[in-house]
Formats: sequence, C-alpha cells, structure tokens
Amino acid sequence: MAFLNTNAVERGNETVDTKFSALLEPNLWKDKIFEAGRTFTDKYQTDAMGQLFVRRLGKGTVDTSASLNFTHNQTADELISIVLDKSFKQSEAIYESVEVARTSGTGIQKFEVVAENVGEAWQAEAHAQLVSQATAASTTTVTTDVKEAIIEVRKELRDNGAQPDVLIASTKFYSGILDFSGKEYQPATNDEILRTGVLGRFLGVDVYESNHLEDDGTAGSTEFIMYQHTAYSILTQLIASRIVDAGKDWAGSAAQVEIKSGFKVTTPDRVIKKVVA
Repeated sequence: MAFLNTNAVERGNETVDTKFSALLEPNLWKDKIFEAGRTFTDKYQTDAMGQLFVRRLGKGTVDTSASLNFTHNQTADELISIVLDKSFKQSEAIYESVEVARTSGTGIQKFEVVAENVGEAWQAEAHAQLVSQATAASTTTVTTDVKEAIIEVRKELRDNGAQPDVLIASTKFYSGILDFSGKEYQPATNDEILRTGVLGRFLGVDVYESNHLEDDGTAGSTEFIMYQHTAYSILTQLIASRIVDAGKDWAGSAAQVEIKSGFKVTTPDRVIKKVVA
C-alpha cells in the first residue's frame, strides 16, 4: 500500500531514522482483511494534506433518436470529500540508548509490536467505517439459507451496476458458508490464505472472515457485507515511523508509529450489508 508523501523523513531540525520503514507496512497490514487493490482502493492517493475531493462524473443521457443533430448534455458532477480525520499512534519505551535500539533485536521487536498494534486498531476502524457507511440490504430477517442470502444481495448489487468481488462474513455466517465447501464454496490453499488473506471463493466472490462484525442473531447484527472493492476508498498518511531518543523522560529511547487515514464509501449502493432488523 502506498502512503501519501509527507515530510516525515525530516521534521524541523531532526532527521528521523527511516531504516524501519521496510518493517512498517508488512506489520501494519500483514494477514489482514483490508489490503489495497483487493478490499479497498487507494487510487486517489495524492500529496494533498487533510482532505481530498473525488469527482464522480455525471453520466448524462444517450440520444437514441434518428435525428442528425446532437442534443448537448449539461450533467452536474458530484464532489465527494475524503477527510483524513482518523489518527492511530503509539509510542513504546525501549530501555536502550537510541544508537543501540535502532540496530538491536530489542529495538526492532518493540517497533514491530507497535506497528502491529497500530495496524490492528486501523483494521478495526476500517471495518467500522465500512459497516456504518454501507447500504442495508432489503431483507432484514435472520439468515436461514446462506446461499440464498448471498445470491439475493449479489442481485441487489448487480441491479445497482456493481461488480461485487468481496464478501466479508461474520464468524457465525462464515461457519454457514463452510457447509458448501467443495461445492459453491472453494476454500483457498494455506499458502494463498497467508499471501492474500482470502479464505476462498463463493459464487465467484472472494470471501474473508471477520471477528469485527457483531453477529449474535439479534437486531443490529451484521451478518456479512458484499461489495465492489473500488467503491471503498481508504487514504493513509504516514506521520512517523521511528526510534528516537527519549530525551529527558528516561535514559533510553522510544519506538513510535503514527498514521492518519480517511475512510469513505464513495458509492454506497455498491456496498451492501446484510443487517438484522
């Protein structure tokens, strides 16, 4: 995943250590559901700071008459803002001098833990924002037939012009999908799961299992979300990834990671959640 360009390498008069940047991205997003190009898009990444506007072009209408003259359309475009308003940061004490910590096993391990924790918080927020901004499916009763429920939501998406390619299921709903293993559901190999996070495919859609979806069968439960991944945009700005001297606070150093993100479902009718009323 690409980050927005920032001045994170040099802040004021201090040069931030960047040798840990190679560790940052794998620990933020490894073995997780949300990955650019698969479960969301980051194609709008730019150098813009704080907010980005995505222009959704108006389609206009096609003239199918036999007239030899053109009818000119003046179709309004829609501007959709994506605000980088969610911050994720952690600083962890390392009881080694900064010169030692930047190359020692302890320093690298502390940095990996911090990056992992920040990544988990980021993943949880990505789930929450997707759920809150998605469109509710027309059927709101508790699912009794997994296959029928998926086909029904897929039809809604296709009627809206979407090309659904992602299905994120609650742990409860996913257990029902497993009943179709070897038939409509084709489980992925272990290597594929480790590489992409995709557990398999159901009716041509990549399936992910999430323990962030609250699904106990009562009102408000989210059983699954199906969508076209390009309809969900996530922008991320790297603020800091460093090991710095702790200064006067204690005789040691600190591993620090900070990122900011903006989460936006840009086309809500192409992101549908199956929610129990």
